[in-house]
Amino acid sequence: MKKIILIATLILTTISLSAQPAFKRNTKKSERKQYNIEEVVSGAATEQVIKHKGFTVSYNSILLNPNWVSYELTTEEASATDVSRTDEFLPDPAAKGKQADTRDYSRSGFDRGHMAAAADMKWDRDAMVESFYMTNICPQDRELNSGLWLELEQKCRYWAKKNDRVWIVCGPIFTTGHNQPIGDNHVTVPDAFYKCVCMQVDGRWTMAAFIMPNLALNQDLERYIFPVIGIENITGHKFFNNVPVSPTELNQLKSFVTREDWQIANWKKR
Repeated sequence: MKKIILIATLILTTISLSAQPAFKRNTKKSERKQYNIEEVVSGAATEQVIKHKGFTVSYNSILLNPNWVSYELTTEEASATDVSRTDEFLPDPAAKGKQADTRDYSRSGFDRGHMAAAADMKWDRDAMVESFYMTNICPQDRELNSGLWLELEQKCRYWAKKNDRVWIVCGPIFTTGHNQPIGDNHVTVPDAFYKCVCMQVDGRWTMAAFIMPNLALNQDLERYIFPVIGIENITGHKFFNNVPVSPTELNQLKSFVTREDWQIANWKKR
């Protein structure tokens, strides 16, 4: 409970102070992108930015976590069922320096939590394999991973199917400065996780941030929704700057949440 209060206080404070192979394609994904909304202006002190087929990751070789992971998810991709999960966690061959080992998670009490969801990569075999690279993985509370975080992943696919596509940026948050490590490689355990989502609803831009303490959570997802600007101020990253609106409109989108856009009537856990 203290961790929930701490993180919520940080968000509200920062807001007030400032007050983001079976599958075939006709064209390449890079040629079908719209606006590159998922690009991040990074505030990470330590990072390697690696572009994979389905997502881009900013990897931190000190914390052994991603700083952020970003990608566009289209209706077509969210609906795909061509590729099954590999469930083979591997080192990222494109990353330099130290990485976590899957053995670091053994008997740690934490899951190997995906940032870019494996279920979002069923449209391509390579994209699925890369989603299991350790640069895309964080130590995540088991009940959170299989509970509210999973629900948010499922809802992102719903929004992508309904609204043509969504843009997602997600990652861990470290607030205390005294985070416990796990495993022989001393993988840092995050205090919380964020996921920022942007989409168009009937031609109107909308965005929201979800932040969840790294704990088992039983409340409704709506309890953890915040304006994007709050996550920007905590992480130092800037999200969704390529939305094609005026600077004033962009600031409004980041500063306020239209909650009706993120409510799903009669939602049943998938």
